[in-house]
Amino acid sequence: MHKKALLFGMILTAVCFIIYLIYLITPQTEKNEEKIGVVVSILPQAEFVERVGGDKVRVTVMIPPGASPHTYEPRPSQLKEVSKARMYAKVGSGIEFELAWMD
Repeated sequence: MHKKALLFGMILTAVCFIIYLIYLITPQTEKNEEKIGVVVSILPQAEFVERVGGDKVRVTVMIPPGASPHTYEPRPSQLKEVSKARMYAKVGSGIEFELAWMD
């Protein structure tokens, strides 16, 4: 009887240990979740994307407040940010750099 209890305890301990190891090696997607990079042309688009995406998105605005969208030239650092982004939100505005740089 004592041998059965000892064997049962060892098996139970081994199963618990295996479950714990599986938990440790399984990636924790919620903790390691990276925000989705989204680039927009103007600030109102950023507000829309932030409302839709919430805390799951990181929004970059191409045209600073007060600049003209029709004459603005993006900086190289902004173009680098566009290349890293997973999404470019565009509203068919016909802004020149959108037409030129997106081709």
